Amino acid sequence: MTDPMGFDETTSRRLEAAYLSPELIAQRRASLDMVGCGKASASSTWGPGPGFSP
Repeated sequence: MTDPMGFDETTSRRLEAAYLSPELIAQRRASLDMVGCGKASASSTWGPGPGFSP
């Protein structure tokens, strides 16, 4: 069965690199700060994506 989203090893690695970039880490941190989740808060990840936390 082929992947309808077109994810192969190369695409997966690119997405992983993007999620680990300083810009996206800062964006995730800002989003959590807006909802009141500080660094010491225990929280679940939410939304689509691979589940990277800041």
